[in-house]
Amino acid sequence: MTASTPQELEEMKIAFASWIMNVQNEKIFDPFIADYHFKGTYSAMSFDDEDCVEKTTATVTFKAYPYKIANVETTVKTEIAYSESGDMERTVEIINSSSHRLVPTVVVEGAVSIRIGGASVQITSGTYEDDFFMLPVGKSEWVVTNQGTETATVTVSFFEEVF
Repeated sequence: MTASTPQELEEMKIAFASWIMNVQNEKIFDPFIADYHFKGTYSAMSFDDEDCVEKTTATVTFKAYPYKIANVETTVKTEIAYSESGDMERTVEIINSSSHRLVPTVVVEGAVSIRIGGASVQITSGTYEDDFFMLPVGKSEWVVTNQGTETATVTVSFFEEVF
């Protein structure tokens, strides 16, 4: 930062500090990493006045979540029709290409049962973020069965996270 007077420089430093100290759990973009962002929080700051009363350099440290987070959400949407002859079932493949397992957001319209591995859960319309839906790294197969009297929809969404 460069200012015309020492007083102006102090005002600029105060304004900058007031702004940067409010960075709490914010998206931080790096122009050299186009498809991802970081999530970080202000941690520390210092000014180096470079032996000059009208010029300073600010150094800011952020504490960041360890993974880069995709800018575009991965979404898998499945509709399961209703049939009077019995429950309709569909196998849904979900690929988590993250560096670690994560819990997606699951939005249900209707009444369904979801079987993952040997466990299953029956749920109705709503939004869910539960460890039951934990996605391991790689491919997962969910068996979704319509338990209602109309077409049901299940939408699974998450942001890929990589090192």
